[in-house]
Amino acid sequence: MAHKLVWRPTERVLVLTLSGEVTLDDFVNIGQDLDELVKSVTVPLVLLVDAEQVRLGRNGLSNVRPSQTYFQGQQIEHVLVAARDKIIRLTLLVVFNPNRPVLRFFDHMDQAEYHLRTIVRQPLR
Repeated sequence: MAHKLVWRPTERVLVLTLSGEVTLDDFVNIGQDLDELVKSVTVPLVLLVDAEQVRLGRNGLSNVRPSQTYFQGQQIEHVLVAARDKIIRLTLLVVFNPNRPVLRFFDHMDQAEYHLRTIVRQPLR
C-alpha cells in the first residue's frame, strides 16, 4: 500500500492519502509517520483521510487500534474520512475512533474538502 502525508500549515490540515491494499504493517507505518508530525505541531489540526482507493489486506486488522499512538496528544481536533466502501469505513472507524476528535465520513474527497472549509472557517475547539 502506498500512503502520502501532506501538511497544509496555513489551514492546519494533515492530508493522508491511502491507495492500494492496506495491511496491519501499513497502519503501523502510517501511525509512526503521523506521530512524528503531530508531535511537532502545537496548534489544533484536522486530519483529512482520502481512502477512496483502498483495498483491505487478507490478514486481520484487529491489532491496528493499539498500534496508533498519535491520538494520545491533543492536537487532532477533527478526522474527516473519504471512503465509500462500508468495510473500509468500518476498519477506519476502528483506526480513527479515539475519544477526543470529531470523526466524520464522506463518500468522496470533494465532500470532505467542502466540510473542511466550513470547519476551518469556524474556530476549532
